[in-house]
Formats: sequence, C-alpha cells, structure tokens
Amino acid sequence: MKISKQLKLFISYSHLDEVHINNFTKHIAPLKNNGFLEQWYDRKIMAGQDFQDNIDNNLGNADIICLFISANFLSSNTCMKETKNALELKKKKGIAVIPVILSACGWLDDKEISSLLALPTDGKPISDFTDSNKAWNAVYNGIKVVIEKEIKIKQLKITEQFSFFLQNTELLAKAHSQKDKVLLEDIFVYPELIKYDDSGEYQKKDSSEKLIDDFSDYPKILIAGEDQSG
Repeated sequence: MKISKQLKLFISYSHLDEVHINNFTKHIAPLKNNGFLEQWYDRKIMAGQDFQDNIDNNLGNADIICLFISANFLSSNTCMKETKNALELKKKKGIAVIPVILSACGWLDDKEISSLLALPTDGKPISDFTDSNKAWNAVYNGIKVVIEKEIKIKQLKITEQFSFFLQNTELLAKAHSQKDKVLLEDIFVYPELIKYDDSGEYQKKDSSEKLIDDFSDYPKILIAGEDQSG
C-alpha cells in the first residue's frame, strides 16, 4: 500500500470508557507507524484551545470515524450528537463510520447505529471475548480493510486519454478560426438553473458554477437527467 497523505481517524467515545481507547491505540500502532493513519480524540486538545471547535473541526476533516459504543456512549448527549454529525458526514461526503462495540448494550435498538457494519466481527462486544487481544485484533483487521479501500479511492486519477474524451467537442473540434482544435473548456458556458421546492413551486434562479463550487468538498456526485443534459 502506498499513500501520499495519512488518513485521519476520529475517535468518538465516552470518557468513562477511556481505558478501551488506550487499548485501541496500542493495537493500531502498526497502521500509525507505517504512515497510513493519524488518530485524533479529544485528549489531544491542549490547554487554552477551544474545546468544541477542535472537536468539530477534526470530526469534519476525518476520513474515518470510529464510534466506541457502550451504555456510557448511548447515554451521553455529547456522544450521540457526534454520532448524528458523523452520520451526516457519511451521507454527504461518504466518510466511513465504524461502530466498535465495547460492551453489551442496546445499540441494536438504535436504527442508525445498527444499520452500520460493526466491529469486532458480527458486532460481538469486546468484553465478551475471553482474550481481549483477539477482539482488538479483529478491530484492527476491520479498520485495515477500510483504510485500504480509502487509499485506493484517493489514488484514483483521470487518465490523459479519458481527460481528452471529456474535452472532445466532436463536430465542433475545428470550428474556431484561431484554434486548430476546440475543446469543451473553450466553448462551455455555465447554464443558469431554476430551483423549485418539493411541491414544484418556483423558488429562484441559480448559477450552476456556484452550485459546482458548493459541491467541491464532496468526493462523489451523481447527476441524473435527460440525454445530453450534462
């Protein structure tokens, strides 16, 4: 695995479960030592820094978010708020959100958390393993798979051949008196869009260029429409 930039892992947990975070940190050491991963949790906030801003910024910049689930976690308003924000990031930006089940609790009754594939395997709680090292190793291997996938996604590049295909104007390629070959970027004009609400009522006109800029933080965007609408 080659990586040009470390992936950022955000840890959401209850302070009552901090001993588990220490164990987790030890077990993922090879991933950190090999430069694949940089972990962050609130103990890294230094005196004098804004506590909530640090949490929000690091959560928003994460590539992977781990939720360390226990009864303590589920009963914490702060942890559940972080969970809500993490799931919103998953929905909007495709961020990987991984529940790690620390101990027996009612997490399966939480519709949003239970919809995610949990670690260790099959969501068996860490506390149910007779050998906790086996439990943490299962967590390690699960996160390693996610890291490998994220690295592959980040390394995807548009080839020169495909870039030419995207820029090809076909019949218009020789339509400019000052250029041997006309590319799409030479003739493209951002169309003006009309925005409607859910009931089909007109709201306003909007610039497609601004819309694209607003979507620049999203790793994947699917646009659907009629033929040639793109």
